Amino acid sequence: MNFFGKKQQRAGLEVSLEDHLAEQQVAPGTQLHYDSRLVERLCGHAVSLMDLLALGGSAARASKFDEAERCLYRFRLLFNEHMLDKNLRLYTYLGRCLKSDPEGLEFMRHMRRETGEISRQTTRFLSRCQEAGISEERRDEFLDELALIEDLLRHCFTREERSLYPMYRSPRSYQAAPAQSSSIGRRTRVGHALPC
Repeated sequence: MNFFGKKQQRAGLEVSLEDHLAEQQVAPGTQLHYDSRLVERLCGHAVSLMDLLALGGSAARASKFDEAERCLYRFRLLFNEHMLDKNLRLYTYLGRCLKSDPEGLEFMRHMRRETGEISRQTTRFLSRCQEAGISEERRDEFLDELALIEDLLRHCFTREERSLYPMYRSPRSYQAAPAQSSSIGRRTRVGHALPC
C-alpha cells in the first residue's frame, strides 16, 4: 500500500474539485466561464507557433519552399485559434473581472492593443507570403520578415506569460482581493516553460 501515493491522489482530486468549482463561475456581465486550462493552452500555442516559424525558416534556408509554405499554413490556422482564444476568453473575461482595478484594467488594455498590432503585422506577413509565395528569389526577403515576426511574437509571448496571464483567475478571486490583480501581474511568473 502506497500511503503517499494515495495522499497525492487525494490532493490532485482536491485541485480538480477546486478547478471544477471555479469553472462554474462566470465573469460579471458575461457568460464566459473561468477556464483553468486557458493559460496552459495559450502557452502551448505559443510554443507550437514559434516551432512552426522556426521550421518554416529552416525549410526556406534548405530551399524546401513547399515545406516552408505548409509550415506557414499550419501557423496561420493555429495563430487564428490562438488569437480567438486570447480575444474572447482572455481579454473579454479580464475586461469584466478587472472593473474594480483601474491599473490592472489599463495594463490589460495596453497589452490588448499591443497584441492587436502584432497580430495585424503577422497577418500582413502571412498574406504577402501566400500571395507571392516563397521562392529562391524571395528567400532573403522572406527570412528577414520571418525574423522580425519571430522577434515580435517572442517578446509578446514572454511579456504575456510574465505579466498578463497571472491576472487571469476565477471571478470570485477578483472580488476577494481586487487590488492584487495588477501587482500579481507584474511580480509573478507563470510556471510554464516557454522557449521565449
